[in-house]
Amino acid sequence: MAHQTTPEPSIAGGILGNDAFEITRHFTAPPERVFDAWVGDAWAQWLPFPHAVVERLDVHTHVGGHYHLTMRMPNGQQMTASGVYREVQRPTRLVFTWLTSLSEHASLVSVTLQPSGGGTRMVLRHEGLPIPELRESHRRGWLGGFERLEPLLLTPQAAP
Repeated sequence: MAHQTTPEPSIAGGILGNDAFEITRHFTAPPERVFDAWVGDAWAQWLPFPHAVVERLDVHTHVGGHYHLTMRMPNGQQMTASGVYREVQRPTRLVFTWLTSLSEHASLVSVTLQPSGGGTRMVLRHEGLPIPELRESHRRGWLGGFERLEPLLLTPQAAP
């Protein structure tokens, strides 16, 4: 495999087939920091829709472990997201099922992190979304979350 030397865009990606999409994003933080933002309390700071309030977040990050997120939308509607971790390889890969109160069936999210240009190249693949409107809604949701994640990653880390 050839080494990529050209700079990559901040965000790239699109719809793959009939039930999946992929987003590639570069963050200035190292892979460990980006990975930790996916599996800890920081998830509640960047994942929810703008102006939504996280009411509950339980994360048990190990293969077979569960997560559950409950948020209250600005219109008062409650939305949940939950799933099971299928693969956890800190700091390079995370795979989990994704079931929201907006869908009837669980989908699958894969996140791959690689060191790149002093930061991290993240590739998110979300599959199992056969309804085009639902797929596009999830794609927009992830893109918005990544916009909120970038400044969070730039804040100084708390001491362990």
